[in-house]
Amino acid sequence: MADYLFYWTTDQLAKAIALGRLPHAGSEQFSRVKRGDRVWIVGRLNGAPELLTVGYIDVASILSAKSAQAEMARRVPGYTIWTASKHILASKDSECRTKRLSLAPLYGHLEFESRGTKTLELTDGHPKPQQLQTMRRLTSVASVVLRSHWREDGKVRRAARAAKRALDLDQLEAYRLTLVRLEQQAARALLLDGRTTATCDFCARVVPASLLVAAHIKPRSSCTKSEKRLVEVNVIGLCKLGCDDLFERGYVDVLDGVVVQGGAAPITPAIEKVLDGLTNRRVIGWTEQREAMFRWRRNSRKVETT
Repeated sequence: MADYLFYWTTDQLAKAIALGRLPHAGSEQFSRVKRGDRVWIVGRLNGAPELLTVGYIDVASILSAKSAQAEMARRVPGYTIWTASKHILASKDSECRTKRLSLAPLYGHLEFESRGTKTLELTDGHPKPQQLQTMRRLTSVASVVLRSHWREDGKVRRAARAAKRALDLDQLEAYRLTLVRLEQQAARALLLDGRTTATCDFCARVVPASLLVAAHIKPRSSCTKSEKRLVEVNVIGLCKLGCDDLFERGYVDVLDGVVVQGGAAPITPAIEKVLDGLTNRRVIGWTEQREAMFRWRRNSRKVETT
């Protein structure tokens, strides 16, 4: 199964929003699409530069113009398909309800399976529509990120409405945590890339995906806006068999790509034994860009202990 971005004009988006659901689309480009694929309908509304989606079509059937017109006339009286040789339809019981959802938070994460440009090119902070004139296939990681963004938006909206009604601190905190969970899901998706097992960057043990943590080198609360977008630089995979806790609590640090002992205390015999097996190992995911994040972490710990 694949996920695609398919660009619609403002008029097409407005009609879909008015209908309230997405049962059908037609295009000459759909020769690549297969049953089970998901086609995301994207575009811009009212002249605004922001790219948004109004929903998706989970492809249940691929029909000719004649067959598509007959089926859509049964579902929506008066519906007229547009001229195209290929038409995709969702099953009647799985038509996506439309809503307006900004894709701006995902600009840096929408990557494409392409021989050419693999990411969105931005002008004044927003994508050029020209690069979406051809339907674009998302990478598996970008598909997970976009699907999570769509699902989590519903939860965020419900939490926000509840918080607005009650001004309840607990509900406001739930709203914040929902946003954090979305980022964590994106980070894990980037690390795992669909695998069910993964290698810890510190100890090199292969563990089930459920035992791998997407660990921030520099805490998100201390990151600048630009650093928060650098998920691939600021996140490493650490196992729950000890490496994540040891790094989080300062028992180990990273210096020039090597695991070194940190300044945390106390060092019990059990901790000393674990450190003996972990220090002086090369960090699997180390890069010069990540070294800057590790340096910040080491320096912040020095400040805490002085």
